[in-house]
Amino acid sequence: MAPLDGVKIAEFVAAARESVTSRLRGVGASEIVLHLTEVPPPRLTVIPYRRTPLALISVKGEAAQLTRARESLADLPGSLSGWCVDESVPVLRTRSWPAGERAPGACLLTLFNRNARLGRDDFFHEWYEHHTPLSLDVHPLWGYVRNAVAEPVVLESGRWDGIVTEYFREREDLLSTVRLFGGPLMALPNMARVGLHVSKFIDMRTIQNYLVEEYVLQA
Repeated sequence: MAPLDGVKIAEFVAAARESVTSRLRGVGASEIVLHLTEVPPPRLTVIPYRRTPLALISVKGEAAQLTRARESLADLPGSLSGWCVDESVPVLRTRSWPAGERAPGACLLTLFNRNARLGRDDFFHEWYEHHTPLSLDVHPLWGYVRNAVAEPVVLESGRWDGIVTEYFREREDLLSTVRLFGGPLMALPNMARVGLHVSKFIDMRTIQNYLVEEYVLQA
């Protein structure tokens, strides 16, 4: 896809919301959440954002419902990938806005693979037992969802080990480097702490970060 601009992103947002909502209506899933690129990410930022639009659809339900959802989305335009994940929620938000409306604040969506120097057990130990507490200590997180990728459910899907969504109550909590890393006195040492540990357990060559909005389409 071409880099984001105002026209392309508006068309992408409208098409994605309409297509996902109409196609998944009636599949019987217990929860449907859409994460969607709506605004171009900043160019000058400590986080290397991808500048191609993305829609991530999360569906929860029984096996038959998930199969119907996958089949309903199979002929969407663009590239389509899908995975079965094991979800855990270190920081749970209480939703106070209606289903279908854009969630307030901002969301950082990250897809990553483990550092090849680590075995799978060591990777999860570093992610769950070390990096999660570090993130909670440093970042002003409003919500935090970890998805450990179990297996692909769409043929030729790329390989990922983890998919994470991190939510911030205000956009500047994410987009301001100083606010993201704990304030003016702690920002530089916290950036060093986080950067060193991220490179320890994540393959930094393949990591992908997206600035997205969240819509709970069905709860």
